[in-house]
Amino acid sequence: FFFSAVGGTNSSAVGRNSIVKFIKHLKQNRVTLPRGYPGRLTDEQLQICLDFRKRICADKDEDAADNIIRKEIVYAFHEIENEAYSICRYLRARDFDIVATLKMIDGYIPR
Repeated sequence: FFFSAVGGTNSSAVGRNSIVKFIKHLKQNRVTLPRGYPGRLTDEQLQICLDFRKRICADKDEDAADNIIRKEIVYAFHEIENEAYSICRYLRARDFDIVATLKMIDGYIPR
């Protein structure tokens, strides 16, 4: 299942490898893009990306059920877009405000 490869697993070795790869993609600058894209993040934006990823990948908090759906939404284009670009795309839409980004994503979750 896709999410086990992006941090939804109990294996700490896989989790460490996943976060290292994620940070590498966030720091890589493959093409010239404006700020807010992987490789063009400020230190603050990089930390926000890490915090957001940790938040949506949490499977042991009160939001665990919603986080499953949030991950499906954020990683919907995983076949053509790597994790760093997916997370940055959602955060850019709300100026790297995690609360506003989660509120936007939660608007897509049927209640």
